[in-house]
Amino acid sequence: MKNFIITFFISLILTNIAHAKLSKDYWNEIFNGCYYSGIQVKKLKAYCTCYTNKFSANFSDESVLEFIETAGDLTKNPTVIKYTKQCINKHK
Repeated sequence: MKNFIITFFISLILTNIAHAKLSKDYWNEIFNGCYYSGIQVKKLKAYCTCYTNKFSANFSDESVLEFIETAGDLTKNPTVIKYTKQCINKHK
């Protein structure tokens, strides 16, 4: 029984990871929204790539649309703040 429960939870996790991938169009939309909102410099490009990859790793096309619709003010959203901090710290 214990093995069944462990296998069940692992399969749920892997299923969510497998479906959490943005299409190229959605990836480009998020990246362009980030990158072209400021002065295009090398560090900003690296940051925006990191930021977009965070969304791609955790959201599908459908779930990112739902997230945007329900997140409210994105500048105050905990998920956006978390991804921003992680990518800023990575590309200082």
